[in-house]
Amino acid sequence: MLHRRLLTLLILIWPVMGFAQTLSPHRSIAFSQIAAGGGYETLINLTNRGPNTFNGTLNFFQGSNQPWNPLVNGTAQSNVPLTLAPGATMTLDVTGSGGVGAGFGVVTPTGNSVSGLLEGTLTYYVKSGTGTVLDSVGVAPSNEMYVTTIPFDNFNTIALALANLNPVGILVHLKLYSATNQLVQSFDQPLQNMQQIPKFLTEIFPGINLTRGRLDIQSDNLFIGTALTVVGGQLSALPFIPAAKTYTFSLSGGPGPAGTGEACMWFDGTNVQGYARNLTQGGQPVDGTPNYFNGQFSGNTLLFYMTGQSGGQSYVQYFTINQFSISSQSLNGSWIAFLVSGGPSPASGNITFTATN
Repeated sequence: MLHRRLLTLLILIWPVMGFAQTLSPHRSIAFSQIAAGGGYETLINLTNRGPNTFNGTLNFFQGSNQPWNPLVNGTAQSNVPLTLAPGATMTLDVTGSGGVGAGFGVVTPTGNSVSGLLEGTLTYYVKSGTGTVLDSVGVAPSNEMYVTTIPFDNFNTIALALANLNPVGILVHLKLYSATNQLVQSFDQPLQNMQQIPKFLTEIFPGINLTRGRLDIQSDNLFIGTALTVVGGQLSALPFIPAAKTYTFSLSGGPGPAGTGEACMWFDGTNVQGYARNLTQGGQPVDGTPNYFNGQFSGNTLLFYMTGQSGGQSYVQYFTINQFSISSQSLNGSWIAFLVSGGPSPASGNITFTATN
């Protein structure tokens, strides 16, 4: 039945927040932690894989929206003009003349450089007083996200840098868990516009006696970040990627009986992926197979669709949720399906999600 197929796909309306993303995919690149001076050196490599020239600027910040002027290829500057021809690669050597300095950098396009497909990498180098390289670690560009988790094996070694690229201040929720999934401590970190905060976990959660565990980070607004381990002066990068959010759901409407199920979602910026499966329908247990899907959001409205076949006819189904909040325990939305050939809607109703993590 059409209703049953819709039931297994309903989760499409799920979580992405109604806030503008500040990084344009493949046009803007951000690095949430850059170190220079005091034996630290950062190499940033940028390449343009698009068919047209990319024009833009690399802006350096530190603290709360303060310009940072490290040495970039030997010249102190907080704004570095960028021009990359198709296929060209540029290297920016970021150093300092004094003690250790740290900040973050954002590459933004000039005008409508939409055809420049910009990619980049960052490498930290730790050098001795004679210039000998003692350690190095590569770090991918920082993606904007709403939720991530960082498992670790030594609480005392984890360094974290968070930054806010939004035009307004945001609140980032940090939850520290033990290896047995016991909540150890929570902390809410405010971040003003273009503010970066680099800290060890021992600074965020002082006095904690913990070895192995995980850190969950989430916000109702997009944020960027980097995580490193620092052991004996040696650096290692930890994955800072979107984490899964899980929900149970109930669906009403019809035609067809009401149903319940479970869903898992993960997303990268405005792109949403996940799966959902039935648990019951009409009050009877159902062993539904997972259905996978993709979606996006725009403004304050989440609108998702998926096409399919039922009874020899093609249909398209839409799922909508307004004012989504990743912090909400309960979410309410609506769904509706239309036959591609036209005619009245064969199915519509409401859905409710309950967060489980």
